[in-house]
Amino acid sequence: GLLRNAREIHGALVDQRWALDEVGANRGPLRMAACAQDPEVVSIAELVERRNALQPPARRAPAGSVSRFVRQQIDKWASRVQLAGVAPFSYWESSMLHAPRRSVVLGDEAHEAAALRGGIAVVYARAPQSMRDVEATTTFGG
Repeated sequence: GLLRNAREIHGALVDQRWALDEVGANRGPLRMAACAQDPEVVSIAELVERRNALQPPARRAPAGSVSRFVRQQIDKWASRVQLAGVAPFSYWESSMLHAPRRSVVLGDEAHEAAALRGGIAVVYARAPQSMRDVEATTTFGG
């Protein structure tokens, strides 16, 4: 969501082509193959690590571990996209009315099963598709 919806991340301007969810080597989710080291992408790990540092000590992960995990996940996305080439690749695709047809960044159970059969790729399996999926595990306050 950050790359697709933000104008800037931790001071780095976000290229508007991240917002596009269409086929093309330098658009939307396929950008990760060539742009994993771009400032806006690198800034995500820095931003999440900074948020970790602001957590109470009992909730704080060891310094550097959160940014390392985020970088691993970005690398995973980049490698899946590189393997897929310019095949149809979307951020997500509804599978309620039809079988999965595209590779996706945010997969559901249907995409995960289709990926196991081959033909499509899923970067993050069983990813939450809405805030309703995560609200029981999240506290928002001000």
